[in-house]
Amino acid sequence: MGQQKTFNKGDLVEVTFQEGTRQWTLCARHVGPRTLDECLAFDENVDNGPHSVYECMKGKLGLVTNIVLNKLDQPLLYEISFSNDIFYCKSILAHKYLRKL
Repeated sequence: MGQQKTFNKGDLVEVTFQEGTRQWTLCARHVGPRTLDECLAFDENVDNGPHSVYECMKGKLGLVTNIVLNKLDQPLLYEISFSNDIFYCKSILAHKYLRKL
């Protein structure tokens, strides 16, 4: 197995996207749990309703503020602060879409 990216508390990270014809990235959920979910990248808000559910986070910078570990001291969940918003990201998605600066 290849070496896994590791993020530490206080790391500055950037949300990236997967190369290809359909670019996947992370989107912030604003309704329900404050999580980062995998979605197709979009430049403008695709939700035209009065309350947007998702916001594309491609290119945004965040600060890792907390890490939840399992019993083997492996990261399960990252708490990331973007401006004044705090979102939670599963470690598998963080290792796929976040780049340490």
